Amino acid sequence: MISAKNPPASFVPYQEIEWCSNTVIGGGYLATIGDAIPLLVGQGPVPMVWMQARGLPASREYVPLLEASVPRHSSIRVLSDGPGLTVTAGSTVVLHMIDLGGGRAIVDRLDLRPLGVVIHGDRTRLEVGGSVFQNNTVVGGATFIGLNP
Repeated sequence: MISAKNPPASFVPYQEIEWCSNTVIGGGYLATIGDAIPLLVGQGPVPMVWMQARGLPASREYVPLLEASVPRHSSIRVLSDGPGLTVTAGSTVVLHMIDLGGGRAIVDRLDLRPLGVVIHGDRTRLEVGGSVFQNNTVVGGATFIGLNP
């Protein structure tokens, strides 16, 4: 399971990443569910993305879906066009991002609902359950959203 205590060895965090208008500065994460990180985005020759989901809805076991932008599940697809990266699960765009260089990136489309996580957004806002987040900044390697398992 990928967690803040157990990140992948090849993970290099962005120093500044904008998640649907909300900025995390200093290498933090978009969200954690208990200790698990369902989506991790890092720097590389192309953006490096890790995704995991619960194996069963009531389970605490996580199944890798994407590791370093390499699909590990048949429904996951990754398309790269230079600095941009799009991840789909079936017909749903789960993530679209652009590496801006210099340790900076923008995620302008996000939908983790196919993974069983109630987080989605676009370039103007991030929705978590019934809450909306717009134009916030978190500094210092923090987790932007912490959810209970």
